[in-house]
Amino acid sequence: MSFFRNNFLKGLVLSAIFVTFSSILIFSINYAQGFYLTRLAYLNLNGQIDELQTPKVRGATPEVNTPEEPQIIIDSDEKVQCNDSWQLTDYKADLVGYVFDQEFLQTNNEAIVYLYIKNSGQSSWYGINSGCNLTVQMGTEKSRDRSSVFFSDADNSNWLNDGQNNRLVLIQDEVKPDQIALFKFMIKTPIKAGIYREFFDLLMPSLGWFNRVFSLDISVGDIKDGDADKISIANITSSTANFGDDKNVEIDLGSQEMYLRYGEERFYKLRISSGNPYKHPTPKDHWEIANKQELRISNIGTPYRMPFWMGLSRKGYGFQGYGLHGLPYLVNAKGYKYWDEVNEPGSHLGKPVSHGCVRMEPVSDKLVWDWTEIGTEVWTH
Repeated sequence: MSFFRNNFLKGLVLSAIFVTFSSILIFSINYAQGFYLTRLAYLNLNGQIDELQTPKVRGATPEVNTPEEPQIIIDSDEKVQCNDSWQLTDYKADLVGYVFDQEFLQTNNEAIVYLYIKNSGQSSWYGINSGCNLTVQMGTEKSRDRSSVFFSDADNSNWLNDGQNNRLVLIQDEVKPDQIALFKFMIKTPIKAGIYREFFDLLMPSLGWFNRVFSLDISVGDIKDGDADKISIANITSSTANFGDDKNVEIDLGSQEMYLRYGEERFYKLRISSGNPYKHPTPKDHWEIANKQELRISNIGTPYRMPFWMGLSRKGYGFQGYGLHGLPYLVNAKGYKYWDEVNEPGSHLGKPVSHGCVRMEPVSDKLVWDWTEIGTEVWTH
C-alpha cells in the first residue's frame, strides 16, 4: 500500500509541474545588430498549448534563416465566413514580435520581414484574398499614411502598389480572435546606415484605423556606438542615419509642439502651452538652457510650483525668467495640492495661455529634463 501511495503522490507532483510549465507563455526577443529572434508559444484560455504550425501563405511557405523559426496559428481549410463587424471598437491588436530573413541587413538591399500581431479584439480579421468586404491592412503612422523609406515595388512584396508606398496587406484569409496574424513583406533598405524606427497601425479602409500604434526598429548597415540609446526614446518616425552630433530643442509656437532633435532630425514630439500672444508672448529666438531645477517655485505673484524647470537665456538679454517646465500647481501651507493644471477643465496643452514660459505635457516633461543639459540650444519660432 505504501508503494502505491508513494507512486501516486509522485504522479501528482509531476502532473502539477507539467501543468505549471505548460501554462507559461514563452516570448523572448534577443536584440543583436538590429536582428530580432522571436520565440513564440501560444497559450489559449483553457490552459492548453495549441499546436503551432508554419504559416500557410498563398503560394509560399516562408523560410527563416534562424535556429528557431517563428510560428503562428494558421488558417483552417474551411471556407471563410465573412462575419464583418462595423463597430470599430470590436477590433484590437497587440504586437507579438518580428524577425528578418537575414541576421545582418545591408544598405541598399532587399530583405523580408515576418511581423506577428495578435488579434486581441472580438471580431475576425480578413485578408486581401478572403472575398470579404472589410479587409485588414497595415499602414504607416507618425505621420499617418506617409511614404515608407522601406517600400519595395518587387513582385509579391505585399505592399499595395497604388503609388502611395504606405500600405501592406494581410496574407492570411482569416485571423480569428486570440489568433496571431502574419504580415510578411519585403523591404528595400535605405542607402544610409543607421537604426530606423518605423511606426505602423492596422486599419480597414472602409471603417477606420485601430489606433494601436506600434514601432519597428530596423538596423541597416554598420551601427555607431550609442545609436541604440539615442533612438530608444523616439516617438516619431526617425533614423540615427540622419542624426547630427548636437542635442537641441525646437519649439513651434504655431502648432504648440516641441521637438527633441539631434542636429536637424526630429525624433521626439510633445504638446506644449506657450505664452499668451496678447498678454505674455513667448519670444521667438535662439536660446540656451542656463539652469535646471527639479522643482522651481515662483517668487513673483502667485507661488506656482513648476516641476522640471529649465531656465532659458539668450544673447543680449541673458536670463529674463523665461523657461521650460511641467504643468504648474499650487499647495497650501500644509503641502496639500489644491490646484493642479493637469486636472484643469479644458486642458491648456495645445493652447498659448502661459505667462511666457513653455509648459510641457506630463511624463514628457521629465524626459526632456533628463535629456537636456546646461548649454543645450533651444529654438522658438
